[in-house]
Amino acid sequence: MLVDNIGGTVLAVRHLAAHGHNRIAFLGDAPDIFTANERLRGFREGCVRAGIRYDEDLVAMGPHDERASPRCCAGSASHRQPATAVVTGNNRTPCTCYACWPADPTAPPWSASTTSSWPT
Repeated sequence: MLVDNIGGTVLAVRHLAAHGHNRIAFLGDAPDIFTANERLRGFREGCVRAGIRYDEDLVAMGPHDERASPRCCAGSASHRQPATAVVTGNNRTPCTCYACWPADPTAPPWSASTTSSWPT
């Protein structure tokens, strides 16, 4: 089985953009992992194809565990323009980042999309 890391991430970004999101964050694995770089490349390409601006401030690469989750949550209220959606580079990252996403009911609605190695 082969995984289309770039294509899957492009589709995730386009899906979120089609639902009105134009501030999409990307949380990826450590940059020395091949698939992490491929998924980041797909995220950038997805932004271009969806006609939304790629914002480096909404990208965090590296291991995302409980200690790192506040740092990695590009959608947190501490950002001047928080993300309304997030694409993650694996299926573990969302679990650690949900805890730091805004709990404020007045915050914009957000969505998550995970790029994973498992077929759907």
